[in-house]
Amino acid sequence: MFEDISQVKAHLSMVAEHENQENFAYALWREGGGAPARDVVLVVQGRSLVLLDPRSEIALAHWALDALVRRKSASDVVVLAPSEQEDESLELIPGSISVRLTGLIDRMSQSRPKPGRLRGYVVGAVTAAIVGLGLFAGPAILTAHTASVVPPSVRRDIGALAFMDLARLTGSSCATELGLEATKVLMRRLFAKEQARLLVVRSTANTIITLPGPLFVVNQNLLEKSIGPEAFAGFLLAEFAKIPTQDPLEELLHYAGVLPSFKLLTTSKLPPKSVWGYGEVVLRTPHPKVEDAALIALFKNAEISTAPYAQAQEEAGQTALYLRSYDPFPEGSGRTILSDGEWISLQDICAE
Repeated sequence: MFEDISQVKAHLSMVAEHENQENFAYALWREGGGAPARDVVLVVQGRSLVLLDPRSEIALAHWALDALVRRKSASDVVVLAPSEQEDESLELIPGSISVRLTGLIDRMSQSRPKPGRLRGYVVGAVTAAIVGLGLFAGPAILTAHTASVVPPSVRRDIGALAFMDLARLTGSSCATELGLEATKVLMRRLFAKEQARLLVVRSTANTIITLPGPLFVVNQNLLEKSIGPEAFAGFLLAEFAKIPTQDPLEELLHYAGVLPSFKLLTTSKLPPKSVWGYGEVVLRTPHPKVEDAALIALFKNAEISTAPYAQAQEEAGQTALYLRSYDPFPEGSGRTILSDGEWISLQDICAE
């Protein structure tokens, strides 16, 4: 937890890239169900209140401003909830709340629309139809359909939620300032369209774990042992190549079940409790083999030679003849992945 308001305000630099900086606050987020409180940064984006991790800047949840509820408290502390039904809450830290955000919250909560009887009938009918689909046509159909329509921003939120559970086993992600900046540079270089995120942890059973987003969780040892950014990028590209045959979101929804999948489909929100224990599952889930041709295509699109990654594979005892034979840039592409300083910063991300 933050010890005083000066520490709270010191974290403002972590959200400098977000819009509407006058609409911010810091809060303690309680997910409900006995989960411990955690520090979050609140940023208003459009019609949503976004809850950010103050260290990694990952969005942990989106709350609709139209549905916000201000709960009564014994003191003057502002306590918010995403709706009347939810048991999770936000306790805004005094002294960190912008005047503009306070007024916005009050206006939104006062003008919240009341659902009518007809709307209730319609929602009930749709609920019965979709749950029936999951129960009788098979959960796999519902989860596959849900995964196919979930927008990228929600995928990223779910990935952050899944990492919160995984962190019980791996520890929290490393977060030196220069190291975090290097991860952003690398992700923009490799996956600009996908807006992928990269987290480095000190311990994980697998070398790389891919969560919805995509959110790559990488073992610190892999980063430190990589001979350079090209080889390390190869591991990330190889992991990305598995997504079409093993969608991380679909895998997670299979674990969560029919009802949470239905709630995600209808509200764009996955109940946090539905991913409890998923960390153990994802750590032992086998990864499919990547087709060499598909991997070569990713290297070509990213303008990276396969030679450094092939060398890393050979040093690990794997065959890499195809990677060497069909290298799209045998002389190198000439495009830098990371500068020397950025690569050093990335490798030292766990130094603090």
